[in-house]
Amino acid sequence: MLPVDTEVAEVVVGEGGVLEHTRPGRLLIDMNTVSPRTAVQLAVAAREREGASWPRQSPAAKRVRSKLRCPSWSAARPRTRRRPVKAANQLIVAVNIQALAEAVVFLEKAGADLPAALTVLGGGLAGSTVLNRKKANMLSRDFTSGFRIDLHQKDLGIVTDTARDIGAVLPVCAGAGH
Repeated sequence: MLPVDTEVAEVVVGEGGVLEHTRPGRLLIDMNTVSPRTAVQLAVAAREREGASWPRQSPAAKRVRSKLRCPSWSAARPRTRRRPVKAANQLIVAVNIQALAEAVVFLEKAGADLPAALTVLGGGLAGSTVLNRKKANMLSRDFTSGFRIDLHQKDLGIVTDTARDIGAVLPVCAGAGH
């Protein structure tokens, strides 16, 4: 579990990496948040290496799943296809945090009763997990990050790189802290 694509690739396929030392029957368990492109490259490299298997692409997935008890693992869909879902989650969270921060600035500048306004917003369509979890921080002006900003930017980079690869235009992502 490493934070960025280059580190994961170096550890797996680099000189002296995991694939050089893999014995038959060993599983490589990828629990990183890396780009779909990197995930596919690593899966292909593992498949090409005799004796190595990626649990998502083999019957070994069932054997591993029961030991890890990781809810995101599913035999029906390869993990490399789930990566865009993780990236989309990070995009939605980033956009929600930015929208909430801007709404707080707007409400304060407009002279609104901020605690009451956030309660009203939380009960309507604007309500969200982000609003519920960040409301107290916004009210107390505690803007301590709950996540490393470099990882947040890395995740948004995965979104923008993947979007570029697949031809998706994401204008809101561009302003969401990336």
